Amino acid sequence: HFRASLSFIRTLTRRKDHADFLPKLRQSCSECGVAVAVVPAPNGCRASGATRFLSKDKALLQLSYRYGTDDHFWFTFFHESGHLLLHGDEKLLIEGIDTSSSKKEEEANEFAARTLVPIEFLPTMLALAVDEREVIRFARKVGISPGIVVGQMQKMGKIGYNQLNSLKRHLWQD
Repeated sequence: HFRASLSFIRTLTRRKDHADFLPKLRQSCSECGVAVAVVPAPNGCRASGATRFLSKDKALLQLSYRYGTDDHFWFTFFHESGHLLLHGDEKLLIEGIDTSSSKKEEEANEFAARTLVPIEFLPTMLALAVDEREVIRFARKVGISPGIVVGQMQKMGKIGYNQLNSLKRHLWQD
């Protein structure tokens, strides 16, 4: 049920205002037994997300707004979702701190990346020019925020971390 809800949740990445998408995200997850908490990162804490099962059929997915941009927030959400779905046998997984299983981290990263940009769109994304309009058109076609496309292109080394950042949304600024 939670896996199926991710398709709807993915559409929320296009919404600009956290006051709009956050209640919908929480409700959709809650209906599947997953509580979502978004909290400030404590000073000095490197974690951007954590998951744990509270009982056999209830889980907590915590996200920090440590980076504040849509690409980080949504990648972390889908990464942590991947942990719940792929590594449900673990009691507690903390993103950014728990490096005990790099294989599990790689699996969760791949889950997030392919949920956000399905494999059939990957060649097109990698062929995009460093052009705002082209990235925006691609993001619309794929159905995600342009900032996520930029974040994925940066992570894959297609563009520099200093390029196209104007397409990333800052979610927590009033």
